[in-house]
Amino acid sequence: MKKIFFAIAFLALGLAGCKEKEISFDHEKQASLVQAGKILIEAIMPVSTRETDDLYIAGPFAGDSATVVSEPTGKWKLAHSETVTEKWCIYLDPASFNAGYDLSDGFFFVNVQQGVERSVDNGPFYHTLNADKGSWYNVYVDRWRSFFSGGGGGGADEPFPTLEGWGVFVEDGTTWTALALYAWIDGQPEPFGPWPGMQPTGTWTYGGVTYTYFDTGAGNAGKTGLNFIFNNNNGGSQLEDFDVLKNNALTKHYFFSITDSAVQALSVPDVAVDPSNPDNPDNPDNPDNPDNPDNPDDPNNPDNPDNPDNPDNPDNPDDPNNPDNPDNPDNPDNPDDPGTKYYICILDDTGWTGTGRGIWMWNADGNLFTEAWPGLTVSTSETHGSYTYLKYELPSTVAGKTYSLIFNNGGGGSQVNMPDADFTSSTTLYFRAGASAGVAVSDPENPESLPTIVMGWAIAGAFNNWSAASGTIPLSVEGESYSAHGVSLSGAFKFVKDGDWTVNLGLASGVSFALQTDLSLAQDGGDLNIPSGTYTIYLNGADGSSPYVWIQAE
Repeated sequence: MKKIFFAIAFLALGLAGCKEKEISFDHEKQASLVQAGKILIEAIMPVSTRETDDLYIAGPFAGDSATVVSEPTGKWKLAHSETVTEKWCIYLDPASFNAGYDLSDGFFFVNVQQGVERSVDNGPFYHTLNADKGSWYNVYVDRWRSFFSGGGGGGADEPFPTLEGWGVFVEDGTTWTALALYAWIDGQPEPFGPWPGMQPTGTWTYGGVTYTYFDTGAGNAGKTGLNFIFNNNNGGSQLEDFDVLKNNALTKHYFFSITDSAVQALSVPDVAVDPSNPDNPDNPDNPDNPDNPDNPDDPNNPDNPDNPDNPDNPDNPDDPNNPDNPDNPDNPDNPDDPGTKYYICILDDTGWTGTGRGIWMWNADGNLFTEAWPGLTVSTSETHGSYTYLKYELPSTVAGKTYSLIFNNGGGGSQVNMPDADFTSSTTLYFRAGASAGVAVSDPENPESLPTIVMGWAIAGAFNNWSAASGTIPLSVEGESYSAHGVSLSGAFKFVKDGDWTVNLGLASGVSFALQTDLSLAQDGGDLNIPSGTYTIYLNGADGSSPYVWIQAE
């Protein structure tokens, strides 16, 4: 058994078919009503956040952590949403801000029990917003300080549990009432038993987080190629289509954070891997333990013919000192060289307001990022001549693959389809983004110009990657119609206006495609799917209330 059912695959399919549509998940939808004259902030907090935690917003507009927490009226304190469990909300009155400051000067969140907000690499983190009164904004918080420091008020740290095998530890942020772990290995028996798999062994509290853990057992130690599926004990929900759950080896402990729709791999706490800890139950199987003479993975054991760390084994093809070893970082032909980094760099000429910028990438295998939309939003910068690019570091799994790419304003409602990101022969790709179209850049010091936007009506579809701004087929005014003659078309298409999907026409509801007949059209209608051929096209009444099209093969 490899697949039970597909609960998440629709996401990638939806993206491929409707690239002009914004992606939205339930927890990202507005939870509270806006108020006149105030700014509504809805913060989506880390799964370790408890309903009883005291959360505040801080920054130059309000004051530092100590100031906002001690403010007597509680005006900087967030309230837990009554409808969306992941959200905490606050209404901000700009009239109460410190003089000369607003949200564009930066802000962050404070959890009294778990510490201040931190970035994913444990650095200071500031959000920025050009916020308008009477508006609503979503904000994501990645980590509290307790995630890195081991504090957080979630109870005293417990000793690491004694296990028979390697453990799978889960920070469970789902709404499920039960949790099970299933695994499959291609061509082999199910290591954790038949679906829905094994039940939790127990819980372990450490660093302010209570983990549910699964002891995979001594009999499974050392097995490779495991594909994990978290599920609600055969209750109809499951998590499987994530790279971090695939092709795993039971040679270490695994730590994950899960929600109803996402999985993220976590760092393994030191207490679970420290070989100098005499109470650490992993010592017998820890390849870094030089004091265990019976350990077959001991790098000091010269009798282990399969030990890749044994420099005394001249016949070992995996010896890292072997120049033919593909894992040798000195081998220039090694595509998996651990030193290889992959990047996308984007020259932002969109003119969008605010500083939030994100990229979203997918292919037939699914979404690249475990983060929800708007995807990867953490970037650095890279300057070439007089041009400064946003630089996004990608996981090494992109090597040799091609992805569809969307550039967006951090989930603020604007996005643009970019050319495909092809990593089959490059490690760093450069693009230039406009508000309606993007181009690939071959020389970052002399970037290509953005495409000229076709004003008026045009044809866009699968043939030009559904771009409304580049590669379209323009229509000319002919009498009271818009027309095109000798057009070569194949597959799905629609009509767009002024280089943007804001105004577009597709088949009206209930209308089936046919040649040489009047086909009624509607705003945001369905795709027109046409056989490969050469055609004359007349678009009639496009700017009125009853548009239709007539198409004839030539």
